[in-house]
Amino acid sequence: MILFRADANSTLGSGHVMRCLTIASSFRKRGYECGFITADHDAERLIVSHGFNNYILGSSWINLEYELPEFQKIVSKISPELLIIDHYYSTENYIESLKRFTKIMYIDDLDAFNNPADTIINYNIYAASMDYGKRYAGKRTRLLLGPTYTPLRDEFKNAGEKHVKVHIHDVLVSTGGSDSAGIGIKLLKELQDTNNWQDTIFHFVVGVLNPNRNEIKELEENFPNVVIHENVTRIDELMKMCDIAISAAGSTQYELCACGTPTINYVLADNQIPGAKEFEKAGLMINAGDYRDQENFAARLLSLTGELAENYYRRLEMSRSMQKLVDGNGAERIVNELIPVAK
Repeated sequence: MILFRADANSTLGSGHVMRCLTIASSFRKRGYECGFITADHDAERLIVSHGFNNYILGSSWINLEYELPEFQKIVSKISPELLIIDHYYSTENYIESLKRFTKIMYIDDLDAFNNPADTIINYNIYAASMDYGKRYAGKRTRLLLGPTYTPLRDEFKNAGEKHVKVHIHDVLVSTGGSDSAGIGIKLLKELQDTNNWQDTIFHFVVGVLNPNRNEIKELEENFPNVVIHENVTRIDELMKMCDIAISAAGSTQYELCACGTPTINYVLADNQIPGAKEFEKAGLMINAGDYRDQENFAARLLSLTGELAENYYRRLEMSRSMQKLVDGNGAERIVNELIPVAK
């Protein structure tokens, strides 16, 4: 049994659980049984829909230390071959306490503490510039760093070269699983106040955790050039179809890279700042900045979209560079590294 500890809700979004589900699916193909541990029921529907069991701790997702006694009982009873943790509220003590029962892999973005996990993976584009080598020098910790380990679903494997059009027609708007900042609503209202996009279709992806779903669907009725997508099962097809994407600077960026869709990213939270900046520094995406620092952020997003739409050669270069960075085979690479550990 391979166990995963992650949470998803309107505050955290769904990214942590989604990337764990991708790795779990790769393990399942190799004949391993997988299960998930969550604090509450918020992620249960998502996890079960992918065919995995979900054990509920009945704890608080912002205080993992509190859940340790119950979690240790489950781990002790199941005796998993490997525990994979993907949670920003983990601590050194939390991981050390669980390491007594099984081997642990930790999916990291921040390198925020001395992590006692057996394996640490940070697939972010900025991972190589962090202090992992120095922090874990002389330790037996295995480090899997860089976008080659990006865990993407099977549909993103070897997507094929993107056809970049001279004139754009479709724009994808991806605001994350919850869109806690209401960027989707703001962008829709900004579109209502402009006449510059009559020949462009905007595709809004609305996640199951989005609290503004009903309002967004009501606004859609007033915009003939706006399409709302819910319960999307093949987001890769939508990404490949669209000429430009507007996306929060989370894990979706790596999916867009695999599809080669020129992207304008933006920051919702502090943990997204390094990735957004590094993607822009590498010439792979345009960084619209932190929405918290700008009053009319929706107008800025549309302005940058217009500029990118007019620059065919920049879009062409971005698309090719993005697909070179991420090939969609990261989950398989992770499993290949961890199967000897699990055994």
